[in-house]
Amino acid sequence: RPPRSTLFPYTTLFRSKIDKGAIAKSLGVDPEEEHDCFQFLSRALDAELPEPWMEQADKKGRIFYWNPASRISSWQHPLYPSHKSLVAAYRRVIIATDKAAQVTAEIDAFHKQGESEISKWRTTQGPDGVPYYYKVGTQQTRWDNPRDEVLCHMNLRVNMLTELLQELMAQQQLVDYTTNEEEEEVTLLTLPDQRSP
Repeated sequence: RPPRSTLFPYTTLFRSKIDKGAIAKSLGVDPEEEHDCFQFLSRALDAELPEPWMEQADKKGRIFYWNPASRISSWQHPLYPSHKSLVAAYRRVIIATDKAAQVTAEIDAFHKQGESEISKWRTTQGPDGVPYYYKVGTQQTRWDNPRDEVLCHMNLRVNMLTELLQELMAQQQLVDYTTNEEEEEVTLLTLPDQRSP
């Protein structure tokens, strides 16, 4: 399990040093076979971590994530659920006939999921009067507001899918423009000679 102590003697890392290829493979994405999907995921991995999570490395150079507020550490990226969801959404969008409609459907589904998750949390106070949050029907409790983390996930998902749609639309416009140019050129080449005999 990852270290649970405070910052020292561990080193805080820049995300550029994270092994994105290894993370991609853990999500079922082959960086070579699915280059475009990998680039999409790579941009998602560049997003800021939810506060107050930090990336750190132990003495062996292994990367883990540390939350000083809850004193929780994890080998898994805090945004892993969103990375997994985005990869699945990307694959559905790419094969969709109506990509805009599919992106809208994916975003709507993410919003409903986020609202459902937020609705399951309640706030109460301990014997000392300090407020904390608990999830209905589970044993999960936390000191920080879970809404903040859910919103971080939602913002990442919506932003990534919106950017994806903009890229796909720009690519389609380029294809349409190129196709029109080629058709006009063919038309000019095949027009009959209109000069008088």
